[in-house]
Amino acid sequence: MLGLIERLLPDVYPARWGNFEPIRTVADATRLSDVWRDPFFWFSERRQAYGNVFFRNEVDSNIFSSIGVEASSKRIDGAGAVALLKALSAEFEADFGLLHVLGPRELEKPTPYGTGLGGPKRTEPVLMVTHHILKQYIPNLYWATVFGEP
Repeated sequence: MLGLIERLLPDVYPARWGNFEPIRTVADATRLSDVWRDPFFWFSERRQAYGNVFFRNEVDSNIFSSIGVEASSKRIDGAGAVALLKALSAEFEADFGLLHVLGPRELEKPTPYGTGLGGPKRTEPVLMVTHHILKQYIPNLYWATVFGEP
């Protein structure tokens, strides 16, 4: 995963990582095994991007593994983001993947399909996609979307 990020979208490659916030550990690929467990978080250089990996819960089959990357569309290469989505989807045989740029309307007024403002001060853009939201809104999808094997 990190190799694909480094090659296809280097602006989001981890500079710091860890398993809880605040994220303080300087990223060192030779020490990845120290932190590669659920959950895994990272920030890129100058905090231009934030990423996370949540690992599938073997006890509850309704909890899936996920890889998330959040960054300003002004700071990353759009073609690189699309290439990364495709590569990660193929590498991990994704059941579902999406690329979404939050627009001004979604930030002004939360939507029923998981967008709005969050964080402690309700100022951070949020996109939350859950399986029950997908079931309800799949007919109206407008994301760059990947559907894989069920």
